[in-house]
Amino acid sequence: MKVLIVEDNQTNMDLFVRIINGKGGYDVVTAPDGQTALDLARQEAPDVIVLDISMPGISGFEVCNTLKTDEQTGDIPIILLTALSGAEYLKESQQVGADAFLSKPVKAQDLLDQISTLIQ
Repeated sequence: MKVLIVEDNQTNMDLFVRIINGKGGYDVVTAPDGQTALDLARQEAPDVIVLDISMPGISGFEVCNTLKTDEQTGDIPIILLTALSGAEYLKESQQVGADAFLSKPVKAQDLLDQISTLIQ
């Protein structure tokens, strides 16, 4: 199973990679920004994408919407992550087609549970 992690903060990226690698059985691919995420999603065909909302350039909302409306990538489950609070972020994540939404700081087990649920 392949997981694409999209996160512009290197500390968070390292944490998410450790969490997912610690579970075992996952091939982890990383992207530091939205454009790289779009390219890798098409090239790598991940089983699930863990996507930060707040990134420079293309936001996670835009990336999610682009992937969900693309025939090649539309079926890939996407977990949106944010440190921002407010019901409007959850609502927008639903509008762009996200399959799950987690608030930072993310608990390791919550992230693993969402990944497991979405790739079954």
